[in-house]
Amino acid sequence: MNVAQLVFQAIGALSALVACIGIAVAARQLRFNCWLKAQEIFTEDEFVEARRKVYSRLPGRTCELPKEWTPHDHLVSRKMDELVRLAPYLGLFGAGKRLILKTWDDPLAKSWIALRPLVEKEQERWPKKWHVFEEFGKKAAAQLNLAVAATENTSQRRVHMTAIDLFERWFGKAIDKLRELPEGDGALAALMISIPLYERFVVAKLTLDGKKADDVSIQREIGDDLDMNDGQRRVFWEMFRNGFMHEAMAKGGKTKWMIRHDFAPTPKFTTVDGIQYVCFDPWKFSERVIEKFRKDPRLITASESFPFASIFSLPPDIVSDNTAPTAGS
Repeated sequence: MNVAQLVFQAIGALSALVACIGIAVAARQLRFNCWLKAQEIFTEDEFVEARRKVYSRLPGRTCELPKEWTPHDHLVSRKMDELVRLAPYLGLFGAGKRLILKTWDDPLAKSWIALRPLVEKEQERWPKKWHVFEEFGKKAAAQLNLAVAATENTSQRRVHMTAIDLFERWFGKAIDKLRELPEGDGALAALMISIPLYERFVVAKLTLDGKKADDVSIQREIGDDLDMNDGQRRVFWEMFRNGFMHEAMAKGGKTKWMIRHDFAPTPKFTTVDGIQYVCFDPWKFSERVIEKFRKDPRLITASESFPFASIFSLPPDIVSDNTAPTAGS
């Protein structure tokens, strides 16, 4: 083989290498562009609002699902189908499917659970309509174990709602409603909700941090979080935690208490005319507690001693009205 042939072979090899690199770069760019397109679809304002309205009908939030399509149902079904059809372009050998299920499993599952009766009705006329959305929706629901299914050893049928969904229904929205009362009259009731939630937060935080949630650790965490020394912490806890949880009012003693809308969100000790007071804004305190759970929903279910309740429906052979949701553990 002469030098010319060697040169041509080398050039051919380099050309093939450059071509392979070009294909790889182009494929990577295609995946990136498809990922941007998927993000664009999912974050469209109209799609976000439509999902919110569709999710509001999830089992457990209302008594029954609609029998006819609404514009929001059509939009969510079409957009979800459009989103998941990008899967082949996001990775080979099932990688694209896995990426979509990893990224959007929860909204896919919720959309499928809410829209399944309508989609299946539509497919009676057009069997392949939205079938990719159906495939991904079923996989997402199974992956998250969110499908409505009979629980083991019971006749209850549990309905998927995330912990933060339940938290908002039972606590967040309740406090919002109390705010609507005139002249701040809902403040004490808000404290009755937020004080035990605050204790739940403290225990959950210690648990998630890998620490033992014993009395000493709980007391230290409360003092650090509320910026109190041990004596102040003891007084506050005895007055408000024990007082409100036992008789719905702060416990009496040498230290008195005051609440106002312009006080701080955490309790502060001050002396007026020789008398020590605990002063804070109950609404700001309550909002501070609620926001801790909203920022980290893991705190809601971290407690082992007081597991969070779920919502389920009972079959008609047990209750006459099985459309009304039941809450319990």
